[in-house]
Amino acid sequence: MPVKNPIKPGDGDDRHGTLNGYTNHACRCDLCREANRVAHAEYMDGNEEQRRKHAERENAAYHAGRR
Repeated sequence: MPVKNPIKPGDGDDRHGTLNGYTNHACRCDLCREANRVAHAEYMDGNEEQRRKHAERENAAYHAGRR
């Protein structure tokens, strides 16, 4: 689904450096990427089952690429 209001690095938008900027506005500037990394790490730290599933997917994807 295309993003209706993408924001771009350097445009002065105050949503840079937020999870909202990364997820809803498709910004991939360093600040937005860091906000996403922190939010994902916090989510994974609080959810052992989700961390296990994520590790299984990563492992399967890694091995699928090695065939």
